[in-house]
Formats: sequence, C-alpha cells, structure tokens
Amino acid sequence: MDVEPDELTAVRRERELFAQFLELRAPSDVDGLLADALLAAARQVGARRGYLAIYAQAPPAAGPPRWSRAYGCDDHDLRTIQEEVSRTIIDDTLQRRRVTLVPSAMGHPKYAQADSVQANRITSVVCAPVGSDGRGILYLQERRGGGVFLAEHEAFVVRLGQLIGPLVDRIIATHDEVDPSDPTVPWRRGGRFAGIVGRSEAMGRVFRLVFRAAQDDEPVLLVGPAGTGKTLLARALHDQGARAEGPFVHVACGSLEGDGRADLLGDAAGERAGLAEVAQGGTLYLHHVDALSVPAQRVLVELLEKRAVRFGDGTVARPDLRIVASARTRLDRLADQGKVIGELLARLQAGRIDVPGVGERGDDLELLLSTFGREQAARQHLPWHGLTTEALQAARAHEWTHHVRELVSLVAQAVLLVDGKRPIDADELFPTSDDLLDAAPPALPFEGPLLPWRDAKRAFEASYLAHALQEHDGNVTATARTLGVSRSRMFALLNERGLRDEEDDRAAG
Repeated sequence: MDVEPDELTAVRRERELFAQFLELRAPSDVDGLLADALLAAARQVGARRGYLAIYAQAPPAAGPPRWSRAYGCDDHDLRTIQEEVSRTIIDDTLQRRRVTLVPSAMGHPKYAQADSVQANRITSVVCAPVGSDGRGILYLQERRGGGVFLAEHEAFVVRLGQLIGPLVDRIIATHDEVDPSDPTVPWRRGGRFAGIVGRSEAMGRVFRLVFRAAQDDEPVLLVGPAGTGKTLLARALHDQGARAEGPFVHVACGSLEGDGRADLLGDAAGERAGLAEVAQGGTLYLHHVDALSVPAQRVLVELLEKRAVRFGDGTVARPDLRIVASARTRLDRLADQGKVIGELLARLQAGRIDVPGVGERGDDLELLLSTFGREQAARQHLPWHGLTTEALQAARAHEWTHHVRELVSLVAQAVLLVDGKRPIDADELFPTSDDLLDAAPPALPFEGPLLPWRDAKRAFEASYLAHALQEHDGNVTATARTLGVSRSRMFALLNERGLRDEEDDRAAG
C-alpha cells in the first residue's frame, strides 16, 4: 500500500514527539514539563489555543487545578477556559474520563447553551483526560486555518494521554509527599495555594500564616508592595475558610467615591446594593485599603465592628461577612502621619501578614523568571530556551522596584527580542534603549510567527498598559490621566488585560 508523503511526515513528527515525551520522566520541574508537553501537542495538531492541567483531587471533587499551563491564550482566554469552559466541556471530560471531540461548540446541542461558548465563539475542541485517575486534562481549541479537529486528531490525543499518563501519576505521587527541601509543600496539600509560584522560606512563612488565618473569621491585613501577591493570597485565604462557598468581592479602594458609604452600603434610593451587601456570607476584599479617605475609613470601621449598620436602602442589620484588606504601606506608619485613624489600625493590625517583595524571596527569582518566560513564549507561539547564567546573575543584582509587574514586563520584552532562537541573555533581559530600537519590528515581509489580529492587539495593549503603569509607579490615576482615559475606564482596561494585581499576584503570591 502506497503511503503519501504528507502521511509519512505526520508519522515521523508523531514519533519524534513521542520520543521527546519519553525523555520527560523527571517530575521535579512540573511547570516546565507541562509547558513543553502542551506546546508540542498543540503544534502537532495545529491547535490555536491549549490548556493542560493537573487537579488536586480526582473528579467529581476535582476543585481548582494544582498545576496548569496555557498555550496561545491571553488573560481573557485563560479565564474563559478556567472559569467558564471548565464548567462544561472540561467537566464533562473529567466526569466521563473519555475524550470529547466537538467539531463546533457553537453548534453543539449542549455546549451551545453556555454563554462563554457564544460570547467567545468557540468552535472546534478536543479534550482528553490524562492520568490513571483522571486528575489531568488536555484541552485543545480551534485549529489554525479555520479547520476542525477530526477523528485522527482525537486518536492522537488519546495516544498522547496514554503516553504522558504515567508521568502525571508520578508527578502527583511525588508532590503528594512532603518534600523537606520545599517549605511551601506542607501548605499546598489538597490543592491549597494552587497556581501561586514560590518555594522560598519567605513564601513558606506566608503560606503558613494565611492557612492559619483561614481557620477563623477575624479580619486580615496583607501588607506588601504592589505586585507581591496580595490579591491571590486573599483569594486563597477565602477559598480555605468556612466562607469558601460564599462570594469573594474584590473592592479597589482607590475607586470608592466620597466617604465610600454608597459604594460599601448602597445608595439611599435603594437602587444599588452596596458591596458589603453583595459580600454577605462571604469575603469582602479591600484592595489597597491605604488609599481610603478618612471618612471612608470610618465607614469601614462600622463593618469591622460587625455591629448593626444601616444599609443604603434603610435596612439595619449586622453584616455577615469577613473582611480581608491589603495595603502597600504599613498602616501603623500611616497612622503616625495622621493618614489612618486609630480605630481602623486597631481592627486590622492584629491580623497583619507581611508579604515579601521579589528581592526578599531568594531562589524564587529564578523560578519566577522561568515561569513567566515559558508563559510569554507560549503566548507568542515560540519555544522557550531559558535564561543564561549571566542573565540570572544580572537579575539577582537588579533592584526590583516594581516587583513582579516589572519582572513580567522585562521577560515579555526579552522573549520578543530573542524570538525563540536562544536563551535570554543579560543584555536582553535588561536592554538599553538602543537595543530596543534595534529590535523594532522589521519591514514586511515579516520574519517570524504571525499572531491572529485579536491576539496581537491584546498582547500590545497589555504590554503598553504595563509599561505605562510602571512609568507611574503603579499609580492608576496618574496613568489614566497620561493616557487620556477616565479612571474607571483605566481600571476596566487593567482588569481586562489581567494587570490589576491578578497577574502580579499569581506570579508573586
């Protein structure tokens, strides 16, 4: 029987891919292994986007992923997969422990009913379980060129799942045991702190304090510079406490108007519920509480005292919520300057947890650089070759004034400079202005992988906003003024592009 050249090429590529996986048998670098596996799989089937995750528990109680990596996804795409698609296609695959092949999710009788499928126009999907107990998932979405996944792609994904399944089992078995060399492992058991990068002594101490704080209902104050992980730690605290099933309401304190009463307790007309009312039964997270005006601090004290308060619609009730706050500056120092009232300091100071900056986290710096380098390379559909010894030495000597926000920006820039051709060197991680001019986009024809217009536009906007924010030392109001947009629009843009501490926190946390 004659075999077509294209078939021979496909067989040869698949053999090379499987040979590559056979070499990935050490489960120590889980993040790197998942990133490499996902990149190879997505390229093999021509997927535009992909997601590979390992869950802390087997279904149906899978919970959040313990480890995960994305390919070709911006922050919006990743949130859609993790928070919305995971409730339909991924959940079905985990529950049935069988591959799911969908030529068009928009035309599927079940999946088309999901808002996320219609809003994001999700077409072809192939999703397969990985591992003997179904705790891993491989999700590939949309083929390049507009094609759909076929039976041959389904068969390939099944074979791939069988091949890397034992590796996933080893990863789970290895990391379910306490590694005495990693002080964060005891606190990560059961999926706690999933997705937070760090294994230093400093982060082990933070995890321990957050875990203990989650066991009661007292207020907690997370203190650390912008971009050090406060938001994700607040979320982890909520998820591990008795209020985990309740809402987690994120409040940007700098956006509250006047004394904040209308925002926190609702307006007098009763047309808008206050954020404290929305958070009933759950957690009210006050991001950058040090930005509150003194009148707004007094309203917050009412909530913290948990005495009966009058909501905007006139009802009087005791608030049933937990308050977690974050600040960039120690409140006792601000109190000495008359910027924080004593009643607020007294309520929050007892539950203070100091979150270290990048420079205080020892070996985490290399881990953060590698983690974000892999992610940025995957977003640009480029291979990741790591960093040179010189680049790591320069990073250790650098003063990370803007912490993880700065780190992410520099790594993203360096990934574009090397274009997936070599490891990142020191002069590419910390380029001069001349280096950046030399790296300007070449005239057409463009040399390098072209991104879909939406992805390229999102990547540029995220990079530009991060740079603008860094130039203004993280001050959103000043950044908005320079860019000529309203403050509320600026917050919306930062949220949409994952730059309002969610990305910083995941990295730093």
